[in-house]
Amino acid sequence: MVYEWSFNSSLPRNSSLLQRTNWNMMGHRLTVITLPYFPFIEAERDSDQPGTTLTPRDSVDIRMINTFAAHLNYTYELREPLDGNWGMPQANGSWTGIVGSLQRQQGDFSVCLWMTEERIQIIDHTRVYSQDPLTIVSLGSYRFSQYLSLIKPFTRRVWLLLLLSLVVWGTALWLLQRAWSRVFSRRGLTLSTALFYGWAVLLEDPPTYSPANTSGRVRPLNFVRNS
Repeated sequence: MVYEWSFNSSLPRNSSLLQRTNWNMMGHRLTVITLPYFPFIEAERDSDQPGTTLTPRDSVDIRMINTFAAHLNYTYELREPLDGNWGMPQANGSWTGIVGSLQRQQGDFSVCLWMTEERIQIIDHTRVYSQDPLTIVSLGSYRFSQYLSLIKPFTRRVWLLLLLSLVVWGTALWLLQRAWSRVFSRRGLTLSTALFYGWAVLLEDPPTYSPANTSGRVRPLNFVRNS
């Protein structure tokens, strides 16, 4: 019994429900779920089996665990999670990796596990004692083969729509030029020329045509000085 209470008496303010002042775990063996992450956790896998035990090496968090073990009188073993992941939430509310092992009480505690908004709803964290910057990693650029460099950026559907638009646009241009040539009795464009002209405009390199009338050409001026 910690304290006997009745309706006629109140709980003393200086009374403590836990009279133990020094934590002593009596050599209890704890399971630490973690993954090697230099320089905080340095360990070697004892086997190739999933969830194998780890042999600790000298590192930052291993020194912390050893210090706590000496003060609290416990022993421990390092073990990696069965799936080898740090921890991601699943659709059914469970977690993978280290967080999932702690959620299912397959381990007692972990180290070197970053705090997130979702994780703090599942497990309890200590104060942050080290900062680990986040880095965005993306696939590096690589060179395409020369014969694929023109068609590779677009999908098949994009190319089909592009060619269809080019044919419709070139045909419309050819019909308009043909109607214009009949009305004004001028020379119009052929269908192939209209299609190639549309392709050139698409590539932002339209062809330039010289004027048919020679009087419209620009001639250089010669400056002569009388001596």
